[in-house]
Amino acid sequence: MLTNQANLIDLEWEKEQVALFNDTKAEYPQDKSIHQLFEERAEAVPDRVAIVYENERLTYQELNRKANQLARALIEKGITTDCIVGVMMEKSIEYVTAILAILKAGGAYVPIDIEYPRDRIQYILQDSQTKIVITQKNVSKLVYDVGYRGPVVVLEEEKLDTRSDSNLHLPSKPTDLAYVIYTSGTTGKPKGTMLEHKGIANLQTFFQNTFGVTPADRIGQFASMSFDASVWEMFMALLTGASLYVLSKQTIHDFISFENYLNENELTIITLPPTYLTHLNPDHLTTLRIMITAGSAANFPLVNRWKNKVRYVNAYGPTETSICATIWEAPSNALINQTIPIGKPIQNTCAYIVNEELQLQPIGSEGELCIGGAGLARGYWNRPDLTAEKFVDNPFVPGEKMYRTGDLAKWLPNGEIEFLGRIDHQVKIRGHRIELGEIESVLLKHEQIKEAVVVAREDQYAHPFLCAYFISQLEVTPTQIREFAAQKLPAYMLPSYFVKLDKMPLTPNDKIDRKALPEPDFSAQTNLAYEAPRDQTESILASVWQEVLGIEKIGIRDNFYSLGGDSIQAIQVAARLHAYQLKLDTKDLLNYPTISQVALFVKSTTRKSDQGIIEGPVRLTPIQQWFFEKNFTNMFHWNQSYVLYREQGFDPEAIRKALDKILSHHDALRMVYQQENGRIVQQNRGLDNDLYHFLQYDLTSHSDVQQAIEEETRRLHSSMNLQEGDLVKVALFHTLQGDHLFLAFHHLVMDGISWRILFEDLATAYSQVLAGKDIVLPEKTDSFKNWAVWLNEYANSDELQREIPYWENLESVARNASLPKDYETVGSKQKSIRNIQVGLLAEETEQLLKQANSAYQTEINDLLLAALGLAVAEWSRHDQIVINLEGHGREDVIEQANVTRTIGWFTSQYPVLLDLSQIRHLPDHIKCTKENLRKIPNKGIGYEILKYMTEPERRRSLSFSLQPEVTFNYLGQFDSGFNSEQFSRSPYSSGNSLGADGKNNLSPDSEIYTALNITGRIEGGELLITFTYSEEQFREESIHQLSENYRKHLRSIITHCSQKKEVERTPSDFSLKGLQMEEMDDIFELLADTLN
Repeated sequence: MLTNQANLIDLEWEKEQVALFNDTKAEYPQDKSIHQLFEERAEAVPDRVAIVYENERLTYQELNRKANQLARALIEKGITTDCIVGVMMEKSIEYVTAILAILKAGGAYVPIDIEYPRDRIQYILQDSQTKIVITQKNVSKLVYDVGYRGPVVVLEEEKLDTRSDSNLHLPSKPTDLAYVIYTSGTTGKPKGTMLEHKGIANLQTFFQNTFGVTPADRIGQFASMSFDASVWEMFMALLTGASLYVLSKQTIHDFISFENYLNENELTIITLPPTYLTHLNPDHLTTLRIMITAGSAANFPLVNRWKNKVRYVNAYGPTETSICATIWEAPSNALINQTIPIGKPIQNTCAYIVNEELQLQPIGSEGELCIGGAGLARGYWNRPDLTAEKFVDNPFVPGEKMYRTGDLAKWLPNGEIEFLGRIDHQVKIRGHRIELGEIESVLLKHEQIKEAVVVAREDQYAHPFLCAYFISQLEVTPTQIREFAAQKLPAYMLPSYFVKLDKMPLTPNDKIDRKALPEPDFSAQTNLAYEAPRDQTESILASVWQEVLGIEKIGIRDNFYSLGGDSIQAIQVAARLHAYQLKLDTKDLLNYPTISQVALFVKSTTRKSDQGIIEGPVRLTPIQQWFFEKNFTNMFHWNQSYVLYREQGFDPEAIRKALDKILSHHDALRMVYQQENGRIVQQNRGLDNDLYHFLQYDLTSHSDVQQAIEEETRRLHSSMNLQEGDLVKVALFHTLQGDHLFLAFHHLVMDGISWRILFEDLATAYSQVLAGKDIVLPEKTDSFKNWAVWLNEYANSDELQREIPYWENLESVARNASLPKDYETVGSKQKSIRNIQVGLLAEETEQLLKQANSAYQTEINDLLLAALGLAVAEWSRHDQIVINLEGHGREDVIEQANVTRTIGWFTSQYPVLLDLSQIRHLPDHIKCTKENLRKIPNKGIGYEILKYMTEPERRRSLSFSLQPEVTFNYLGQFDSGFNSEQFSRSPYSSGNSLGADGKNNLSPDSEIYTALNITGRIEGGELLITFTYSEEQFREESIHQLSENYRKHLRSIITHCSQKKEVERTPSDFSLKGLQMEEMDDIFELLADTLN
């Protein structure tokens, strides 16, 4: 509640506040509309670039002409003054063209995000009484799918070139409706705010007078087009003659790509949410002159970091005030640790801080912030009650209105305003204004939820997130609630956490006490009572599991896979047991996933691997033979890399000593490859020669650290030498913010599991050197050389021969089906590669790892591939698809072998058939995917052994003719083994630097080996899936649709499996060979009848 002031404020004070703080009157073109102002710019600077999106650009003259042609088409379809036109398009130049055309035709546009849930899109179209929808061909199906039955303009199908491209000169007024933005509403439904041309006309002169925007500026379009910040960005450029650079989602979602884009395109002005800016480095942005933050509160450390690098502006303004009402500019002098103000009113804008009776508050007293002036909205579309409540008569300027923001604020003595929070339950998350009541209203529609409260909380970095608390009648999981809410709310309104309560905390007045709601529990939990180890073996297993999984306390009944373990971490368990002279086959951990079960299969071992230096010729393994068979262009440049960071810096000598030890300990890192008599010979060198390059760079005074690191690492990547054995490159970059250690290895000697071993040994060796100790690493496991010999023996064994019927059958039933490519291009190179990444939230990932697999006794790969089968089938219209599945290749096929801590390229790859031809229901699809994967002998390791190592006469029946166009590789929880005390991942370690999407890893002239490469990993507790493709074969929209469908199907699978109460077993869970799904169903049916 706001405090009523008992004392009347004297007239002198009122005059001072109104006259001084709101003295903002300035000239602006108040008789002109937005499109008229744009046409003036097009006439003044016709040949200047108006807009850029990826490889497309238009001049002002070209953009104006295209908008004129589309405007005429809209008029023919009946658009007149104040008609509402929906725009459902992807970010593009065409989107901006459509907006200008709507305004020129006299209409007002409603931007509708195509990623909104179906229900929300339907509501906006119906509530706004949209007369026409403008869309693109690839989005048009969505328009019809949501039930819209009005006229639809598909831009690609309109013959615009036949129409005149001259200006229309239709009569228009600055009070005409320009656009309607839908924001969150308290009733559970979004509300549309009506904005007129005059507010943007006022901003035109504000941009020029305050920011000094000229045609020389290049302005970034960051915001979603459904968010009013996009209007600010768009017209900051197009009404001043500057160039508008539209950033793709792909660029925005990668901070390094984002920084590179701004520099490469020499952007000068950008508007960002503070939460995004936190991830950028001011030293990296060399051309930027103005940085504007808006959408949520800025903080002192952030401003202090940026203010001496750019002109830093903090902007504030609700949608109802034409985007911006006040601005604050960081001073050049030192800031004290303070709350960042929202500043002073912009031109032709007035701000008032009032009590509940709308009386002015004194300086320093809190009150509700109200806004008046030229930018004020007309009101809410079809909501006269809410309009009357929020847009009230201005008691200080007779005849005008002012908007009650609901924000709590106070005047500072210098005439600036400090934002203090919300009066109501509205919050801002990542720049989006959200009514918590709308989310609560949606949650209460779930049939099991009796009560629901949503609050905004802050994480450890002071970033806000939403947390929902609920009381349910029956058991309901967070995933179920999230899936339900996702059908009705956009992604930015979905709570990050859902907390089940027995009862809501109440105040003495019987209202919900929001302050007493508990913090969400971020830690991993299991539902089983803890049962302690009973003997030494179980104690060792528990200790090893705790180390590998990062969980503090694990009992003997806890399931390894339910705790988040996977096959890669199973290898880490086996490796660590070796230090106790214990041996465990990873397949036993798969079959017996609790400590109490698997302890029976742990064996003592006295056999020691050779601890000496391995030298001499080494047979090529199947994956290495595949590599040389491909004969890639620049095959010396086919690497894996990573960049580590240490804020307090690395000791160069300690790093050198650690690396010396690692290269003597891990023999495969010393390989060379030479041609002898037309064939490749792999040779393991000793310790005589220079084994690696270690370079140091002092960048402490460098103006662009990122660019310097980028250029040097690119050079190092391309300087590998297979013949001389220069396969390891190390560079240490010293900067003012800490040191970055670049590590690159040719893929011939390194794989995903090898990186985990390397990081563990590097942390151990480095810390031992710093402590003045001798370096002692865990004992060597069997050498890569011995592994290759044993594989060669296995290649012609009777055991492997027994796999041949499986592969024969697969080749006979599987069909080579092509993906639906947008362009037929042969011989695409790595330079044409692009990436799209989708992910799951941390909570969803935890459910995938720790809950979903129990329903059908699956592994994570079973569920990931089940989702992939559904997504690819939906996309390609094929009911079966053959994929190339990559595995870690360290399967237990050789009894005596132990390679759990051996570095080298062990990867296996093999064809997998995802067959949906007989599947009708999701449970059947999950079970069939699991069973088909279980039927693959020894996780596929034998397929390429047969192809490359088995004598030809022993496998004549196999053609190896399958040519999958999709490769899938799940790398597991890659960052789980990092020793955070020693180092962490550097921000310059671009994306998943081990996969096909790793930046600069592969030569740009190297050939693409599959059309679509899909890599999964868990980083920071979140599952990330990267789709890598060639822009010469696929359009971005096609892969975007596939990736979103994949995420949709994966979420459905997680929800289904998490909801399932009983465990349902499949034939592979039983020891009876050859048992089929149908036979097992009959057995269970018979048992049920007998028991009844």
